[in-house]
Amino acid sequence: MTKDVIVSVKGLQFENENEPVEIVTKGTYYNKNNRHYILYDEMFDEKEVTKSTIIVKDSSVEVIRRGITSSHMLFEENRKNTSYYNMPFGKMLLGINATKVDVKEQEDEMNIDIKYGLEVNYNFISECSINIEVKSHRTPCL
Repeated sequence: MTKDVIVSVKGLQFENENEPVEIVTKGTYYNKNNRHYILYDEMFDEKEVTKSTIIVKDSSVEVIRRGITSSHMLFEENRKNTSYYNMPFGKMLLGINATKVDVKEQEDEMNIDIKYGLEVNYNFISECSINIEVKSHRTPCL
């Protein structure tokens, strides 16, 4: 995989509305100590940037976000993990119970499918899924 990548993150909560949320952006990829690192920025408005890092090792995926909202979520199949989701108005305790963490690697791309149950402050909210696609970005010839 090249250093410059295109990152697509699609998230879906299975509640009343099944409208996925998707971002597609440029990012940076590197592999160090048998871990894949994907770094990218998300813009929420003209001034607010959230820096995101995805770390993939074996069958676990960490998603770290720093900005106006911050979180550190760990997805491990058949294991519940908790962390805080920090927002400008306070913190929420997240419970993440991953039922599927599927990582597929190819030479120029990686596809990650995650399914999990989401709790907020010990209350079940919904079943969720995340699909992350990372593809090598090559600048076209002029």
